[in-house]
Amino acid sequence: MSLGHHLKLAGRVLLRRKGFTAVSLFTIAATLLVVSTAAALLDEVFGNRPPETRLERAVGLLAMGSYGERGGQSSGPGYGFLDRHMRDLPEVAEQTFFTVPNRAAAYVDGEKVNLFVKRTDGAFWRVFDLRFLEGAPFTDDDERDRNFVAVVSVAMRDKLLGGGPAVGRWIEVDGQRFRVTGVVEDVAIVKLLPAADVWVPISTARSERYKSEYVGGFMAVFVADSAAALPGIRAEIGRRIRTTTSPNRDFPVLAGGADTKFEAVSRMLFASRLDQSHPGNLRTLLIGLGVLFMLLPAVNLTNLNVSRAAERAAEIGVRRAFGAPRRALLGQFLLENLVVSLLGGALGFLLSGLTLAAINASGLVPHLALGLNLRVAGWALAGAVFFSLLSGLWPAYRMSRLAPSTALAGGPR
Repeated sequence: MSLGHHLKLAGRVLLRRKGFTAVSLFTIAATLLVVSTAAALLDEVFGNRPPETRLERAVGLLAMGSYGERGGQSSGPGYGFLDRHMRDLPEVAEQTFFTVPNRAAAYVDGEKVNLFVKRTDGAFWRVFDLRFLEGAPFTDDDERDRNFVAVVSVAMRDKLLGGGPAVGRWIEVDGQRFRVTGVVEDVAIVKLLPAADVWVPISTARSERYKSEYVGGFMAVFVADSAAALPGIRAEIGRRIRTTTSPNRDFPVLAGGADTKFEAVSRMLFASRLDQSHPGNLRTLLIGLGVLFMLLPAVNLTNLNVSRAAERAAEIGVRRAFGAPRRALLGQFLLENLVVSLLGGALGFLLSGLTLAAINASGLVPHLALGLNLRVAGWALAGAVFFSLLSGLWPAYRMSRLAPSTALAGGPR
């Protein structure tokens, strides 16, 4: 029997009981809606998407701790450690040191405007591809000379300056005045590495205490000459951390390592002393949560499939009596379930697009730009196929094993 004939038969069977088919499609679409939406969010957070276009040949020192007999402290690396020990890594084409986004405030006509400030060096703009709509970034010289200059996002330009050209104008943030050198597209806070509302030089910090800190609120990204150099860079960063003693006598032992963003999250979740990343654990956790989420609707869909298959006992008996092999029946049931799953997946994918657009427009996460791309589509397709196998294999196996006499008598009781 040809594939075309199998597909026609599957279509007739699905249209025969429209209620069963509608419930199945809804169950699959709702499940895939959640899966593909979650995949889009994970892709936005961890994927190599603008302005993070160089991460395929980059690693970051994003989490670090210092420990002693009395316990420890963990955060990002401190600027003092980065400046003293991370300046001359071999095979690094570019490196940048910058703070996590810090909350700050500005006032416009007496009204408070909350915003995020990131302090960076000049290399930050060569590592991250933030798109300039006006002006240019501040430079290494600006950072070295402690020039009070700033780059602002479009949204913050409009809030602080009322729109219009911003370059050369002054803004005041937390009591410090900065001259605007450039305006960039808005970046959602989920892009933690480059994201902020205002970017200013590190050296404009109110205090120079940061220069002596070995653990603090900084992060570093190292872009390799080539992807092949990454293992050596990782090893060298790890060696320097292990062989360096913190000047804090209570917490002299340093721990941390060079990570991708995904690895850094796994390090913070699964390593009590930040001494090792555990990407396999994080990957297993995410996959496990996905499987558990899909398990309940898959069980419900399995019951529907069993009921639908039982109604076809007579058909199965006739086909078995005329010599249809079990693998042909098994294949037919699985194909029918796959057709339903793919149709439900397509519907879920369409609903996902509408849902992502609604989330972006809601403003729950400012400037968020979730979208459907080939990676997300691949996850959705894989989810549909997995859902098909999960919910269809047992009913298909059970009915294909029926003896002709049992099937002709109406199936198992």
